[in-house]
Amino acid sequence: MQYLLDTHVCIWAIGAKERLSPKVREIIQYGDNEIVVSQVTFFEIAIKLKIGKLPDFESTVAQFINAVSSSGFRILPVKDEHLMAYTLFDFHGEHRDPFDRYLIATAQLEKMIMISKDEKFKLYTNQVEIVW
Repeated sequence: MQYLLDTHVCIWAIGAKERLSPKVREIIQYGDNEIVVSQVTFFEIAIKLKIGKLPDFESTVAQFINAVSSSGFRILPVKDEHLMAYTLFDFHGEHRDPFDRYLIATAQLEKMIMISKDEKFKLYTNQVEIVW
């Protein structure tokens, strides 16, 4: 199975595994699962670091990208198809986070299961499988 990590899940998977649910820890540790991180996640982290929204983040973006790569996770580049899927996706008006929206549209297009603790992701369970 292929799983796409939400940004907070990616951060926890690298530096705070205890914050992950037991189910997510099992998914990540199971060797046959492919764990995927979008490059958009690194962009979101870079922005949040720059504006001070990740005070407990203890590495540079470059160090974090290296840690993600070293963990065996696959880094998914931004593709034109992802951007087109974003423009066509039927998003809920109360969920306006552009990074979340990109990840959800990408998960649907790529037929991946989304891993997120974010309650707003539950709005999309009829379009994308969400696990926590």
